[in-house]
Amino acid sequence: MKKTKSTKTKAATPVRSERKRFEDFLKGFTFKWECVFDRQGRVIAEEDPDDPGGVTKYGIDKSGHPNLSAAQIRNMTEDQAVEIYFTGEWPASHAGQLPVPLGEISFDMTVLDGTRDARLAECVWFDRYRNRRGVGPDHTPRGEGYCERARAFNARGRSHA
Repeated sequence: MKKTKSTKTKAATPVRSERKRFEDFLKGFTFKWECVFDRQGRVIAEEDPDDPGGVTKYGIDKSGHPNLSAAQIRNMTEDQAVEIYFTGEWPASHAGQLPVPLGEISFDMTVLDGTRDARLAECVWFDRYRNRRGVGPDHTPRGEGYCERARAFNARGRSHA
């Protein structure tokens, strides 16, 4: 009797939908960096007079979203923020068309600095996280924040590989 090879096939890994990929990154990374929380852990609107973006909640600010009023931003729910990002910054960054983690980097840069800078993500990341003399990170509070965000992004990438 002739022995036949096993016809067992490996089950195909389901492909995450673009919406699922987006929400996993937004809630697992972006919101952790873009949200300000009160003592009870609720997301609150930030109204820093030194922030040129104006009133901000979930990382959505008045200057980047001029169609929203300050009151709409202050009263924004997480679901509303998710929808704004999914219909605005996600497609503008072309994140869904890029492989992981490039899509996530492009989206993150779009959230941080807008679409134009996201297209130049490598240059922007280099300029933001290293000073121009190559001595190391920019030691301003904003520069330190960018450095910390980059380290967290890199750590997240290693854990999701």
